[in-house]
Amino acid sequence: MKVAIFGISIPTDGSTYVQHLLNVLSAANVAYSLYLPLVTVLKEQNISFTAIDVFENEEDLYLKNPDFLICLGGDGTILEASTLTAGTGIPVMGINLGRLGFLSNVSRNDIDLAISMLCQGRFTVSERSMLSLRNSSSPLGADFLALNEVTVSRKDSASMITIHAWIDDQFLASYWADGLIISTPTGSTGYNLSCGGPIVSPASGVMIITPIAPHNLNVRPVVISDSSQIRLQIEAREKYFLVATDSKTQNIECGKDLLIQKAKVTFSLVQLEGYPYYKILREKLYWGADKRN
Repeated sequence: MKVAIFGISIPTDGSTYVQHLLNVLSAANVAYSLYLPLVTVLKEQNISFTAIDVFENEEDLYLKNPDFLICLGGDGTILEASTLTAGTGIPVMGINLGRLGFLSNVSRNDIDLAISMLCQGRFTVSERSMLSLRNSSSPLGADFLALNEVTVSRKDSASMITIHAWIDDQFLASYWADGLIISTPTGSTGYNLSCGGPIVSPASGVMIITPIAPHNLNVRPVVISDSSQIRLQIEAREKYFLVATDSKTQNIECGKDLLIQKAKVTFSLVQLEGYPYYKILREKLYWGADKRN
């Protein structure tokens, strides 16, 4: 078995766990490649490693052909990794060195168990849908894929923006708001949830449209089929508005239509035995933590 290891930064209290992971992999004779920027971080924190293989981009990663990609960090790091692995079929397992961890759901204390399960095949792979974003005249680029959400929001102004929305060329509504979130089922527990949107199970074939601080208070989140195409047109006092695909942002000139639909590629997430989705959901959101329940 061979794995690739991805990470951007390592918190001070996480270096011991990263060193333990590398030791466990070496002891199990698991070959590993390291994300090139991560090598610098490991050296800065005096974490020793034996890997001589590195990868820097999705092409490098694809050529390495690892069995898994192990992601070090929180959900934000998983989102960064998704642009590397989307469409490759390489399953990703996240070891949570961050905070909440819906996607990066393996505890730092369970590293030994997690690697053992990988070696023994005690896992399933959950294929997560992604969104693609382009404007009406040309693609915005290969990086404009989103695992969680596409967000349209105001820029350089306290004034709200007006977002006209169509679904499959049928007019839906005009939102007078700070912005609009188009979320995947995976992203339903992210920004969408913070703005009052519903939680949707990962296998649901849907997209969620959720307004951000709407002034027309009677508008509500809408769940639609992910076979649909969403078209947005934005009016604002400023010349530009912001579009974010997960954590990547872009300034777009008002008047240009945005087209959002389900991407042709998917993201493969490792689901270890004993880590079912609803258990993770229940524990992360503290459902039932009230002693009265």
